[in-house]
Amino acid sequence: MMSQSRPVFRYAFLAASVFFFARAVAAQENPKKNYEVDYGTQKLVLPVPEGTEMKGKIPYDFSGDWLALAQVDLMGKARQTTLEAFRVSKKGDEYLIRSFVVQLPKAIDGDFQANRAKAGGDGWQPTKEQLDEIITAFRANPWPIDETTAGKYILTDKKTLATTKVQQKEGALFALDHMAKAGDGVYAIGYFPHTVDRASIDGAVNMGVIVVSGAGIPVPLGGTGTFKMTRLDAAEPSGATPSKDKSAKK
Repeated sequence: MMSQSRPVFRYAFLAASVFFFARAVAAQENPKKNYEVDYGTQKLVLPVPEGTEMKGKIPYDFSGDWLALAQVDLMGKARQTTLEAFRVSKKGDEYLIRSFVVQLPKAIDGDFQANRAKAGGDGWQPTKEQLDEIITAFRANPWPIDETTAGKYILTDKKTLATTKVQQKEGALFALDHMAKAGDGVYAIGYFPHTVDRASIDGAVNMGVIVVSGAGIPVPLGGTGTFKMTRLDAAEPSGATPSKDKSAKK
């Protein structure tokens, strides 16, 4: 039996920390429904747009179905685990990314929910057996595409990323930002891959949840950490995928 949840609800509310690299700006009219936030590589906006935006050319073919697991440190005081999944399609130089409704096996979902934000804990990491079970279940019955809270994905190449102020750009091959609606607010997570291969992707991450106060003022909260993506589907990408940025050593 599967337990299902939309990706947006798999992010614990970051209630005790300040998203130190964000600056909230309330719109002059109806700030509870319209605002923008300066979020390192992007400006978060509400209403949240949809689709996939390309900023430059990404020289890595990571098309396929991916499970993304991130460990986010909240100002160095606590750790929480975030989990989402998405399908990456590629045509020429253009990408299309769509979110899945995550459906973990019931026992694994219970373990995740109990440990992802446990006080004094290190977040949640699946065992090899749990990860194998997730992959096997997904291949037998692929999760549905999320048609309601998918939000927007933004891919930024290394050259463009270098012009931003975000700290996680150091050592990153490119950036993948995901923005989606969360209640009256918006959440965003930015992945900054350091290694890319056909089975996994890992690197640095930053994350923010923008909540709207009772007075209609957007309040940014969040943290930084690391992530690992694991391929869910059995298909191989169509093109060559470098495992690391060789130019970084020059």
